[in-house]
Amino acid sequence: MKSLGVGFLGIFALISSSVQAALANMQVKTGLRTKQAQLKAVNDASPLGLVYTNVGGECSYVNRTMEQMVSRPLERLHGRRWRRCLHPFDRSRVLAELAHWDALNDPPYTTVCRLGRNNDPVLWVSLKVVPVLVAGKLTGYVGSLDDITSRRSNELALIKSEQKLRLITDNIPALVAYVTGDERIAFANRRYEEAYGILHEEIAGMSACEVLGPDVYAQSRDYIRQALAGTPALFERCVKCEHGLRYERVSYIPDIDQQGAVTGYFGLVEDITALKQVEAQLRQLVRVDPLTGIANRLQFDERLIDAIRYSRRYETGMALLFLDVDNFKEINDSYGHQGGDQVLREFAQRLQSCVRDTDTVARIAGDEFVIILEGLTEAPEEAQGVARKIIAAMQTPFEICGRQRIVTTSIGVAVRRPEEEDAKVLLGRADEALYRAKSAGRNTFETNPDSMDVF
Repeated sequence: MKSLGVGFLGIFALISSSVQAALANMQVKTGLRTKQAQLKAVNDASPLGLVYTNVGGECSYVNRTMEQMVSRPLERLHGRRWRRCLHPFDRSRVLAELAHWDALNDPPYTTVCRLGRNNDPVLWVSLKVVPVLVAGKLTGYVGSLDDITSRRSNELALIKSEQKLRLITDNIPALVAYVTGDERIAFANRRYEEAYGILHEEIAGMSACEVLGPDVYAQSRDYIRQALAGTPALFERCVKCEHGLRYERVSYIPDIDQQGAVTGYFGLVEDITALKQVEAQLRQLVRVDPLTGIANRLQFDERLIDAIRYSRRYETGMALLFLDVDNFKEINDSYGHQGGDQVLREFAQRLQSCVRDTDTVARIAGDEFVIILEGLTEAPEEAQGVARKIIAAMQTPFEICGRQRIVTTSIGVAVRRPEEEDAKVLLGRADEALYRAKSAGRNTFETNPDSMDVF
């Protein structure tokens, strides 16, 4: 009986132990399910799409975020069907890269790709894949997908905007650039490559001095500082290039942010070489007599003032000859204005043949001409010698409208006095001498002054 009691107690203890073990096992399973539920809740709450596959690439788990990304439940992503969610344009590339990825030795695999089938909305994601290791053994992979559709759309919009901007700026006849506050080129259109010989791909990041060169930068430096101080700058500069000189009109516009800080400046550079050439031609035209091609009254006035200043400063002799064509009204009446113009052109050419290149021959009105003689050492004698040479040159007959005729001239010579500075006074004395020459019978010259100390 005693042995029966002991046996019963043993059985009870065994049953109790089994029950306790079962209860403990249930608690472990309950705890595990709780942790799994908690982990699933955490994973489902993650903004990242999560995918788990075995080493063969077969999917056995995705979180709710991933299901929402591709609008498909786990059942439709199970096994290898998850691959169908990769966009056709990216699928082959991503799978090929994963096939060549060494999970144990390479860094985590990362890429940017699209999700969605042909008829699905395109979703841009940043994909990252890491290996799952258990006791050092590869057991599978976890992929995380970050939805970057909005960011990617903004990036693509920015790229498209930049492409449009470049298309526009590359096709306008000006150099366009954006320069940062530390004077580094952040953007430049292709005109810079043509103007400065720097490849378009290399110019970004270069300093303004490196692009422009030291000489041009020296012309621009103060205006760059002005723009970086917040004040627009407009100026012109000259650039030495392969074909000579290039003139540029430059505009610098400060880039000011919302806080009022200058972050850089925009540069607009126009090639105004052709304009400068036209301006030079116009300046020349307004200083040249269109009929004879010699200096006109404007150029004569400028040269006479300069000649007087030079003579006074360096104490060199100078003289002024005032001439007209004898009986020019009669020539005009006999041969008409065409004949008169022929005489004036030939008269001017003969005057030029009688003087040096450094002397100035000008037509100041009608048939009135003047000659400025500079750098004379024996002023009266040299000036009178030129007058005699001119009178002799006119003795060869002129051809006027097919007929021959002698055309003479009267000349007034005025030699500058040491104290004389007024151009009008000197011209007036030459005019007086001309009047005396005409009164003396024409075809001669008279000098004013006759017997005074002169240079």
